[in-house]
Amino acid sequence: MVDIAPFRAIRYQESKVGDLSKVIAPPYDVIGPEQQDQLYAQHAQNIVRVDLMKKEPGDGELTPYERAAQVFGEWLNAGILFVDDQPAFYVLAQTFKGPDGVERTRTGFFGRARLTPFGEGPIMPHERTLKGPKIDRLRLYRATRTNLSPIFGMFQDPDREVLGVLEHATQAVTPQVAVMGGVTNRLWRITDPAVLEKVQASLRSKKLYIADGHHRYETGLAYRDERRQTKAGAAGDPGYESILMFSAAVEDPGMVVFPTHRLVHGLSGYDGEAFRAGLARFFTLSPAPSEVGLAMRALSEAGQDGNAFLMVGRSGAWVLKLRADAPLSEVEVLPKHPAVRRLDVTVLHAIILEHLLGISKEAQATQQNLRYSKDNQEAFHSPQADSSVQVAFLMNSTKVDEVIEVADAGEIMPQKSTFFYPKIPSGLVLYPLD
Repeated sequence: MVDIAPFRAIRYQESKVGDLSKVIAPPYDVIGPEQQDQLYAQHAQNIVRVDLMKKEPGDGELTPYERAAQVFGEWLNAGILFVDDQPAFYVLAQTFKGPDGVERTRTGFFGRARLTPFGEGPIMPHERTLKGPKIDRLRLYRATRTNLSPIFGMFQDPDREVLGVLEHATQAVTPQVAVMGGVTNRLWRITDPAVLEKVQASLRSKKLYIADGHHRYETGLAYRDERRQTKAGAAGDPGYESILMFSAAVEDPGMVVFPTHRLVHGLSGYDGEAFRAGLARFFTLSPAPSEVGLAMRALSEAGQDGNAFLMVGRSGAWVLKLRADAPLSEVEVLPKHPAVRRLDVTVLHAIILEHLLGISKEAQATQQNLRYSKDNQEAFHSPQADSSVQVAFLMNSTKVDEVIEVADAGEIMPQKSTFFYPKIPSGLVLYPLD
């Protein structure tokens, strides 16, 4: 049973900080050093100064986290951040243009979702996680006792039961507005007990599928277990039993997934001609247009009835399509479950990256010979523009129903199989873990 409850959020006081657009930030794990500098310069109280605190010369292992906790405490004491006076759900509508240029709006809400281990409850993963990011987030949780970046979850709502209630409830409330990266975020605070109960009741019989934030979710579980040891038998419902979750319906017109492309680099002894000969046993290779838009259109058409990729090397581009007579029995690393086995991303990782190119799962996870790009132009031109890139594979998007099928089967996709757009901002609502 999904247990999502209203909560008293920590939020920015607009009279203190001004434009909310200046203080929110993308999730910490997509912020590079250059963007981190830009966010630091954007506002003295931008959430990145807590969520992704800069390291300074002489910092020890914990110093940045301790400094983040100090800054966070100062903001609370100064009234820059405040705690809402009553529990609420916080509805978020994001209006955006995706990489495909189409304008959409995706609507969901923030609530506190009760933590359950994967495989033991209604919250379902679709990706593996790495140890490093979880250690980083756990140290920040310990220092700030606050959940700063939300998990992004999906639920099935074919009759618009939840969305209909939320849309009606927002009509009488003025939203806060914040713009980030060209995305307009509108936030409504909903406190009507009848509305809150309707939403909770509608979700109790559903599952929640994690779209983004697997590391953050598993960190929440680890933190919960730590706190249980130190607060055994604590009265009430302590915050650490739940985690901040943004939830939206699978059927929402703004629920879209875009592809993440693969750039292969640094392979010893790579021979493009020999590699193409090996590919021909598994795929048909057809020359692709030299213009990115036309090449991506050819890829989309090829993927309508089978697994297909756009491969770009230094000597040209080809559309690859899996052959009906491909010797798949030779590929021992192909997963057995059909929900995973038939995915484009699985075929690419198992047959091409691991079987033919010899890039192990470990090397894939650590990006030893693999980089990722979400930009069609960048990925397509990377073998010519970047001497370290030997070959690039551009992909069609993974479908939302494929994510759900894999999660329901208890299976896992390869890393970066999905690119849900846009990201959910950090800083609009924060969740206290005490």
